[in-house]
Amino acid sequence: MFIGHKKQIKFLQDSLRVGKITQSYIFSGPENIGKLFLAKMFAATLIKNSHNILDNLEVAGENKNQDIEVLSPEIIEKKGVIKIKDIDVERVRIAQKNLALFPAMGKHRVLIIDDAHRLTISAQNALLKTLEEPSSAAIIILVTHEESRILRTIKSRCQKIAFNLVSLEEIKAGFKDEVEGNFLEKATIFSMGKPGEVKKIIDNVDNLKKKEEVANDLGRLRMLSVAEKLDLAQEYSKNLMQAREKLEFWIWMLRLQIFRNLSNRDNVVKNYLIVDKINQALLKIKNPSLNSRLILENLFLSL
Repeated sequence: MFIGHKKQIKFLQDSLRVGKITQSYIFSGPENIGKLFLAKMFAATLIKNSHNILDNLEVAGENKNQDIEVLSPEIIEKKGVIKIKDIDVERVRIAQKNLALFPAMGKHRVLIIDDAHRLTISAQNALLKTLEEPSSAAIIILVTHEESRILRTIKSRCQKIAFNLVSLEEIKAGFKDEVEGNFLEKATIFSMGKPGEVKKIIDNVDNLKKKEEVANDLGRLRMLSVAEKLDLAQEYSKNLMQAREKLEFWIWMLRLQIFRNLSNRDNVVKNYLIVDKINQALLKIKNPSLNSRLILENLFLSL
């Protein structure tokens, strides 16, 4: 089952039908909304030389096709701290060599680069050479939620396909046969417009409990002592990838509160100020040269 992004699927399928396939694409939009999975489905469809992308749900999930390579940032853990390592030029060069091989099946080989904004500048420049002189058999798909970090020279050579959050109504309708009632309602609200989040909750109820805990962290911040806020900041700083997800979830929940209480002007203004503070902290956390723990400490002390 694939929920949402009907316009994007139709565009890709129309391209397949008329044979107008671009050598390189950028799938750009919010995190965890299905961009990578759709890129795999599209790649599998290309390899099989078929036209219906949705026929390749299972194939995309397995990702065992030797003509499809997915290049992703490495996640490393050191002394209990989890970090994401950028994609360096050597990994790109190896992927380029693989991409240049003759296809084992069909007419194409596909390289998908997930979190393409994590490519170093050297890696992007190396990739640019392939984009400037593409092989007729090679297809490159860049998947990103931070398109601004990708070089303009690369973006100018790619077909951009923009993605947005999926409506809560569409998500709820998509999962109504798997789960229902209050559980579906809460899972849908906690999804943040990302169908994959509901799937995670359905597959493991503990994920719902974790979401509730994160929401509770925001609700109880005002009642915490200074020492407790500093401890919470230390806990969050150990895994910045999860910390970002938690802060984004706070913003989602605050915006829901704003929407539900538009008549309460004071509450709207107060919550927007909090959203702005969290957004500023998120921007700073993305800068590896800044002290993430200090950023989180300052944020939590200000809320």
